[in-house]
Amino acid sequence: MLVSHRDAALAGLGRVPTTPRTLTAAEAMVSVMRAGGLSDRVIALCLDQLILYISASAFEQSLYEHGEMTGEEVAQYFEDVHRFFGALPADRFPVLASIADDMVRSDGDDRLQFVLEVLLAGLEALSRRE
Repeated sequence: MLVSHRDAALAGLGRVPTTPRTLTAAEAMVSVMRAGGLSDRVIALCLDQLILYISASAFEQSLYEHGEMTGEEVAQYFEDVHRFFGALPADRFPVLASIADDMVRSDGDDRLQFVLEVLLAGLEALSRRE
């Protein structure tokens, strides 16, 4: 829904969720976190970060799916970005140059899976510490 409604995604970057729809979505997210055994503090702080990530990701994706560029132009853009990072001079950007292939290899689904794994592992670790 947020990808199709870019303004709603953008609003999620600067507003605390207070509408009935956003509260319903937030309640669903925190209920899952509580059922997973996370501490109340971790749940409360995670909610903000999760909403920011979801909103930012949806906004970015909406730029490509509903923006001014055609599908071919979007594909060309990413090919250019991949070529750019692949051509970084290693003497000036040694770490970026060495990880360039890994930076451009993953698609959006891979990146989302990575973020979810990192987030869940971190939330579990923080809850255990508390």
